[in-house]
Amino acid sequence: MLSTLLEIREIFILYYKRFEKQIVIFLKFLTILITLSRINSAMGYAAVLNRGLVTLALSLVLSVLPGSWVVFVLGLIIITHLAFVSIEAALIVGVLLFVLYFMFINLFPKMGYYIIATPLLFSLNLPYAVPIFAGIFSNPMTIIPVSIGVIIYYFSGVLSNIIRIQPDEIADMPIVIMQMYQEIIDALFSNQALIYTVIVFALIIILTYIMTRLSIDYIWYISIITAGIVNFILFLIGNLVFDVSVGILGLFIQTVFSIIIVMIMQFFRCVLDYNRTESVQYEDEDYYYYVKAIPKIKISKSKRSIQKIRE
Repeated sequence: MLSTLLEIREIFILYYKRFEKQIVIFLKFLTILITLSRINSAMGYAAVLNRGLVTLALSLVLSVLPGSWVVFVLGLIIITHLAFVSIEAALIVGVLLFVLYFMFINLFPKMGYYIIATPLLFSLNLPYAVPIFAGIFSNPMTIIPVSIGVIIYYFSGVLSNIIRIQPDEIADMPIVIMQMYQEIIDALFSNQALIYTVIVFALIIILTYIMTRLSIDYIWYISIITAGIVNFILFLIGNLVFDVSVGILGLFIQTVFSIIIVMIMQFFRCVLDYNRTESVQYEDEDYYYYVKAIPKIKISKSKRSIQKIRE
């Protein structure tokens, strides 16, 4: 069974390396297409953006752009939707999104897809894969883009409230904008689920990252399972103590699926042969080194030879 999985993995990696650019662009296209479809179905105020051809065209164009530009354009699309129903809402949301964007882009320009993936996976009921994946495949700096993604997800629930605030006259626009701003601040900072989710996700990222640095056999898989268990326990506590409305059965199923997804991704990333682990010691003029060397498992390719038979 294991040898079959390893052979499948080798074939997958072989084709991935051969068509890496095309596969990456296709995956980006698929992610952006789903994200745009979710935005349009949730908002849908701008009829021109709801057309299938427009969504496909935007997804194709954005799939060849860097992640930071994708985040920027998606922000513009959200603002455009709002502008069709409330100029005031578009202004206040635009300011908040651009502040978050420019604060983020200067520090972490290559982590834009965490901002996109977090609310997207929330909508697909797989949010807990994000912090586990970030801790395994990246570093604690991902706490910031993941937190921004969580804020954007919960922020989407406030939009319907601020759109209802409409000015009677143009002169009332500044007052309405201030009311919308206050509504957003009150809704976000009083949202226990948002604050608790940000804290738990940050803890999961840090825990997973620290555990993967330990010199223990199968530590990546141990880290993923441990992070999933801790995630389940913390959100269970949040559900009981802090009134974080999370269904226990849904929490369990989503956590299990998140663990499985990240474990599969880790399997395709790297497989080690712990039975052939070696400990090496050596020194130079300044240091004495203790090194633990674990070889990667590689399936040897079968060689075929053609023998000519002469009559």
